Order: sequence, then C-alpha cells, then structure tokens
Amino acid sequence: MIKINKNLFNLNNKVVLITGVSGQLGAALAKLYLENGCKVYGIDINKCKLKHRNFYFYKKNLISSKNTKQIIDTIIKLNNKIDIIINNAAVSYFSNIFKRSNKEMNNTIDVNLKSVIYLITEYLKIHKKKKLKKLQNNKYFINIRIKKS
Repeated sequence: MIKINKNLFNLNNKVVLITGVSGQLGAALAKLYLENGCKVYGIDINKCKLKHRNFYFYKKNLISSKNTKQIIDTIIKLNNKIDIIINNAAVSYFSNIFKRSNKEMNNTIDVNLKSVIYLITEYLKIHKKKKLKKLQNNKYFINIRIKKS
C-alpha cells in the first residue's frame, strides 16, 4: 500500500472519477485513492473486480457521449462535485500500423481521443456554472482555465 503524505496532499473525502479502471493502472490508481480516503467512481467496458465500500463501478462505453453525460450527471447529482478526473481508458493494437484496419484505427481514435473530449466537455458544461477555475488532464497535458464572466 502506498501512503500519500496527508499534510502535503489531503485527499480525504475527494470524489475521483477514473476511466479504464479494470486495467492494471486504473485498478492500482483506484486502490491508491480509496486507501487515502476518497470516494472513487470507476468506468470501464470490462468487468471490474475491485470491491470497496467507497468504490462505485459503471460498466459503460465512453465512446458514447450519451453514456458520458449520464455518468457525469449521476456523480454530480450524488456528490455535487468531482474533484479529480483521471482519463486512463485507452486501446492499443500491437500490429503493424500499415496493416491495421479502418475499424481498428477508428476505435483507437474513439477511445483514446473522442472519449476524453466527451468527458471533459460534459464536466465543463456542468461545472462552468459552479465557478470552476481549473481542470488538468494529464493524459494529454491539457490545462484548461475558465475565466469568471
């Protein structure tokens, strides 16, 4: 178990959303946040084995903007916030790039790019009204700031 210096980073009672939570990295991140007092919402198309009283799993495909909106709306309705979003879902094909099918290429773009855009967009739509100041999305090194109107 990894413990985070709570004086430096207070994670207690934070609401965390992690995509790709059924994979090795996603599951490890979920455990880390749960062990440090967070409520974690995990999303994946595959079944997740993680069990914890503060872990909530959604078996959904994020390449649907409708699914993304439903999940964000539900989490906000239950908690009135999302403190941390980790865009971890990804797909890779370990084959020669020149031999990949259009279906494989489209799926890669849908999961690795479009799902991230859908998630950020839905998050920002809701939180713009709540005076969101900053969202950092480390997967693509995007730093978005919303100015107060």
